[in-house]
Amino acid sequence: DTLDPIRSILNSTYRNPNKCPISSTFFIDHVHTDYCLVQRLFDNQNEIAMTTSSNK
Repeated sequence: DTLDPIRSILNSTYRNPNKCPISSTFFIDHVHTDYCLVQRLFDNQNEIAMTTSSNK
């Protein structure tokens, strides 16, 4: 699964000082983006930031 390397870092072993699981911000662009994967990351409380295709 494409998410396996990410899951190994963002698993429930690691916690914030407030005892909540850690999350991350993923910066993506439109080119070659798997939006099903992006949705799964978002559904797991991660933040998604998107740039424009032209970066303008």
